[in-house]
Amino acid sequence: MSHPQTNIINFSAVAAQAQVLPSPMPTLFRLLNVTHHQVKATHCQYSATLYNEACTIRVCWSRYRPDSRLKDGLLVSPRGLEPSNHSGWAYKISGLSVRTMPSPDENLFHTIPASWVDDREVVQQAAALSDALSKPYRHLFNAIFWDGERFRRFCIGPSSMQNHHAEINGNLRHCVETARRLQRDCADLTDLLDPGFCILLGLLHDAGKADEYQLSSNGQWIMTDRGSLLGHKVTITEWIAIAKDVYGVDLTEGSYLALQHCLNSAQNAPQWLGVRESVMLEAFLLSGHDRTSGKLDMFRRLAPPANSGWGCRHVHMKYRPYFVGVAPAGNGGQSLQTSNQ
Repeated sequence: MSHPQTNIINFSAVAAQAQVLPSPMPTLFRLLNVTHHQVKATHCQYSATLYNEACTIRVCWSRYRPDSRLKDGLLVSPRGLEPSNHSGWAYKISGLSVRTMPSPDENLFHTIPASWVDDREVVQQAAALSDALSKPYRHLFNAIFWDGERFRRFCIGPSSMQNHHAEINGNLRHCVETARRLQRDCADLTDLLDPGFCILLGLLHDAGKADEYQLSSNGQWIMTDRGSLLGHKVTITEWIAIAKDVYGVDLTEGSYLALQHCLNSAQNAPQWLGVRESVMLEAFLLSGHDRTSGKLDMFRRLAPPANSGWGCRHVHMKYRPYFVGVAPAGNGGQSLQTSNQ
């Protein structure tokens, strides 16, 4: 399994017509393809791509000395961008402002380039979920994932190594699917559920897996030391606590405790384990939709070519699945993992 790489663009070799910039212009961009060269001792020329779902623009600017902060994946805002100031291959700007403080007004999913996620439908679904969050909940999510490398790992990584959603972008797809299922529950239970809280649960419940898996030198997903020793639940618990305290997220104590409870409690957990029993409706719904999303992905992959009859075997399923009527298309009925029925 190969890992998507950002392609470096040689701007000077590519002619680009001045584009019609949207109004209003986005205020937040993902920095990509940043390059620079020293023209003389006191002059450094930069060029880069600024990505936002609303527009992608090529820019160039000069500095007296190199800026060591600038690297692919950073969140930035252009300074001095004028629609008329186009050089023939890029917009000339006065510089970039590196955005270091998470903002509750921005939608991070609008800054996901195709080199991270080529399935734009799931990106659009994620962006719609972020738009549906209240400001405190969006601020918390943004504070957790304002770091470009962490957000990239969340978007690119799998949800497991051999089980459900075990592919590039698998964890993002699983979290979005779970959040959307919870959102639908809220439409039916408006008197009991807060949509923003439930959406946040769905997006964050497996977010810690961004630091649980990594690609090995042979292109296979492997468990990190953090994943092996702590696991994704401990990781997301840490991230939430740090984001709340460091960035001053306006989250009430009740909402904070409820969020941590839903992410860390379990049904029928042994008392000696020290894990609290789930006592919130949202925790029960999250657990059910988490399993449903995982099982649905497995059944899709194991379905036979005729969409009926016996599907493929898999090491994580005790029996071969059986399909009747119209079933999701599979991979031709070939066994993915051999095991005894």
